[in-house]
This record gives sequence, C-alpha cells and structure tokens, in this order.
Amino acid sequence: MALGFTQIIGWGSLLYAMTVLAPSMAHEFGVSLSWILGAFTGGLVVSGLVAKAVGRGLDRLGGRFVMAVGSALVALALAVIAWSPNMAVFALGWLMAGLGMAAVLYDAAFTSLGQVSGARLRTAITAVTLFGGFASTVFWPLSYALNDALGWRATMIIYAAINLLICVPLHWSLPVQEGHLKASTVEADQPSQVQVSVSEQHWNPAVIAWMALSFACGAIVFSALSVHLMTTLQSGGLTGAEAVFVAVLIGPMQVVGRVVEFAGGNRLRATTIGGISMAVMCISLLLLTLVQKPGYTAIGFAVLYGASNGVLTIVRGTVPAEVFGRERYGELLGKLAGPSFIGKALAPLSFAMIVDMLGPRPAVYALLGVSLLAWLAYSMALRQQR
Repeated sequence: MALGFTQIIGWGSLLYAMTVLAPSMAHEFGVSLSWILGAFTGGLVVSGLVAKAVGRGLDRLGGRFVMAVGSALVALALAVIAWSPNMAVFALGWLMAGLGMAAVLYDAAFTSLGQVSGARLRTAITAVTLFGGFASTVFWPLSYALNDALGWRATMIIYAAINLLICVPLHWSLPVQEGHLKASTVEADQPSQVQVSVSEQHWNPAVIAWMALSFACGAIVFSALSVHLMTTLQSGGLTGAEAVFVAVLIGPMQVVGRVVEFAGGNRLRATTIGGISMAVMCISLLLLTLVQKPGYTAIGFAVLYGASNGVLTIVRGTVPAEVFGRERYGELLGKLAGPSFIGKALAPLSFAMIVDMLGPRPAVYALLGVSLLAWLAYSMALRQQR
C-alpha cells in the first residue's frame, strides 16, 4: 500500500500534471509549448540513461534507501522548476527530475517488491499498478484546480512538498532487505506464481535485447497516443466531445484490465498473459486505423487498448522475473527500462513529424507497425529463451 500511494503521487506530479500545466508554463516563459515539452523530454532521456545504474543501486542498497533518496531528489527538482527564473534553470530542474524518476516509478517499485514479496511478486505488482492507475484520475483535476487558483509555480511547490513529506517517509518505511535475495522454487503445478528457480542461470543477451525492444515499442505507442490521441480521433471524423468521451474510457479500462489480471490471471503464466496483451494491443491499433463516424470502432479501440496497456504495465515486472529469476532483479529491470524511457521521450515528437509530413492516418499505421514489432520481439524473446 505504501508503494501504491507513492506511485499515484509520483506519476501524478511528474507526468500527468505536465499535461495540464505545460501551456501555462509556456505562456509565462514566452516560448512555444515545444520548448516546455523538450525540457520534460530531456528528463525522460536522463531516466533511460541512468535506469541500469539505479537498478544496480536497488539491488545493492535496497528499495528503502534508493526510493527515499529518489523522492527527496524529485521534491528538490520540482522546487527548482517552480522557482526557475528562465528556461535554462527550468530545463535543469527536469534533468534532475529525470534522475528521480528512475528511482521512484514502477521499475523501482517492482524491484523493491521483488526483495520482500517472495513467491507473491506477481500479485504484489498487480496490486501496486491498481493504485497507480488512479494517478491521472487524481492529478488531472487536482492540477486544474490548483493551477486556476494558485498558478503553476505554486502547484509545483505543493507537489514538491507532497513528495518530500509523504513519499520520502513511506519509502523509508519499506522493509530492509537482509542480504541477498534467496531464490525460492515454485511448484510446477502452480503456474500462477513467478518462478525464481532460474536465477542462477546466466542472462541470455539476445533474450534481453528482444524483450527490451518489445517493451520499448510498447512505451512508444503509449507515449505517442498519450499526447496525440485527441487529434488522431478527430482526424477520423469524431467531434471534440466524442473524442474526449473515447479518451476518457482508456483510464478506467486500464484499471479493469488490471483487476481481471488480479482476479483471474493467476491461471496463466505471466509470459502467456504478456503475449495475449501484446496481441490485444495490435488489434486495438488496427481498430484505431479504422476510426470514423459514428465511432463504434473508436470505442472498441479504447476498450481494448486501455485493458491491454493496463496489463502490459504488470507484464514489465512479472515476465522478467519469470524468465530470468530475481537475482540482480533491479539491474535487469533497469536494462529493460532504459530503451523504454528513451522511446517514451522521443515518441510524441516523432509522431508529430510523421503527421506533418504524411498526415494523421499514416502516423497511426506507423504505430500499428510499432505494436506489431512489439509483439514479434516479445515472441522472439520467449523463443530464444526456450
């Protein structure tokens, strides 16, 4: 529960708040929105570059210390952003925030759970992502209200205080890892549990490369649609109100997907759940290419995409543990997360460039291709492991 609350705060204050506050920031600095998002993108790139090192730190020092320090760094970074007199200091604040992101968001939380949860890792990861699914629900309206009443600078100061006064103590309350995690075997007739008996095997570089590519492609799709979904839906003929209705469906469907995984997914291995989710994501993108009035395909897209994306967040933590075991689990998740952070950072701009050159529909076809590559790379990773 402690990690669940910190994920709501972390995702809400670092990512979802920017959707609301970025226009006000651009207006005050007198720059285009691209400059503001560029500074934010720099933070995501930094997160990708340091993810592996942070993962090693989590393995050696434990989640308690690393995540508490990460939350303190996030609080400092948000304060720097709030008090920045110019764009240079503003960008520096986001680079600092990027360091903190790598230490406090899902991958760090999954590693911390892996150190204390034993064979219940999969259930624990699902439970934490159920909390995290409400980050946008809480922080979008909160950011709107605070920005209207106090302005974006005061809003960021409040978020800095929340990270310092709530997240740091919660992270410091995590159990201390005692020595190296000892892998525990799981009975063969219990496919619902994460297997950790393979932890003494050497990592297969080809498997890691294919899996990292798969997760990065999934991150690219998510990041591009997070920024451009409204305009994409409207380009298919939907009105603004209809596009908002479809977009709003995605968040609840993420939670629904995670609830279904939590309640019934234990009957299947994590690797099987991952393959199904990848396939559903491809189907959802295919529906997005067909969006037009009266919008039934758009609703189908939102339902399938939301559910698959919600489950894929869980897959990022459970599949690596099932395939590789949990020895050096933090370093492993860091290796896999690095390309995802960078892909997530570059996806919105790349999508916009394709739209400018070719139009919105070819850009959606490109995302469909990326989703198919994610599924293919995932399948190749499992084939190489076998």
